[in-house]
Amino acid sequence: DLPSLDHPFPHVEEATIATIISHTFNPYHLFKLDPRHHEKQQKKTLQLIGSSLEITSDETALKDFKDLTSLMVPLMVYFEIIVHYAPPSLAGELSKLFFQYSSHLHKVASEYIWSAIVNYHVHFFLCRRQEMRCGYYNFWAKQDSELASEHLHPYHK
Repeated sequence: DLPSLDHPFPHVEEATIATIISHTFNPYHLFKLDPRHHEKQQKKTLQLIGSSLEITSDETALKDFKDLTSLMVPLMVYFEIIVHYAPPSLAGELSKLFFQYSSHLHKVASEYIWSAIVNYHVHFFLCRRQEMRCGYYNFWAKQDSELASEHLHPYHK
């Protein structure tokens, strides 16, 4: 349950925050975390995510992440929410791991075509989400060689 104190993320619905801190957040819903898109109406579609059907938004389909900023702004809010609700003893380490992943995304953005980066990120996010449910966060700081081989390496600029 979310604390009833001042809501530190007023543009993010509490239900969305709950999915983030329970590590069930759908990476196709990153748009919900971007304050610039808060008022925008979203078209909904069903999409197979892992082994279940989930509602996704046409606005967040791979083609709609137009550049690194359009991905990083909501991703930073996602990371900020996790760190905010983490036990204080973990917050510093989590921030460091998320910073390392952000740096990794910036690096690959200069080396690979954009659609490959978005595809890699979504798959990477889904893997990390599973691990976080078990209490493992360290893999955010490591490149996933298998995913990179499949989603990045064939798509050099």
